[in-house]
Amino acid sequence: MGLDICLIKPCLPEEADASEWKDNGFKTTRNSKIVRNFPQFVVKEEDEEYDFVALGHPEYENDNYWETHGYYMTDDKMYVMDSPKHSGIGPESYWDYIKDDLEKDGIEIINIINVEDIPTKKVTYDAVPYKEVGYQRKGANQKFYEDGKWEDPDKCVVTKEELEHDIKEYFSSETPDSKGGWGSFTEYNDLSDDERYQRFMENIGSKFIEGENAVMYW
Repeated sequence: MGLDICLIKPCLPEEADASEWKDNGFKTTRNSKIVRNFPQFVVKEEDEEYDFVALGHPEYENDNYWETHGYYMTDDKMYVMDSPKHSGIGPESYWDYIKDDLEKDGIEIINIINVEDIPTKKVTYDAVPYKEVGYQRKGANQKFYEDGKWEDPDKCVVTKEELEHDIKEYFSSETPDSKGGWGSFTEYNDLSDDERYQRFMENIGSKFIEGENAVMYW
């Protein structure tokens, strides 16, 4: 677990990075902010997804529902909870492991669905092919997490103004005041402010060109 920072260059499919995990042979992002800002490169992608409406659970298709609820899906079952805590996908053995935490926090399992019973449907998405032109593992200060930057649905930067803001707030040579919130366990503890700044500028900041690049936080 930890932050990945990627500098990308949106481009045509034939220019994008090849990747074995993509059926169409190139890397793409469906990040809505990048799709909006690079419409000239948008392609259509089709996925097969679970159709909860067909099962009688239309609320599962509503993003607002998952702001107050959570789920954990194994190969066999989907467990729906009355809290988003512990949401994710993984083996049954791990689900058994976190059940104690759910009980301690008063989180209830409100539905259990057999995965084999969930119908599927085909869904089409807009996506943007890209090349990866810069990469960095971790390196943000504590304020990055306190400000919810990692939880931001967009999780990306597309303008010079946005990048300069992030450099000042999260990668500067003088760390802003911090309340010491969530996220410290994901970061390096032995980086000085100067080292953090120099590392980010070398890997990401100095390579960014507005209108050609985007920075994605994973």
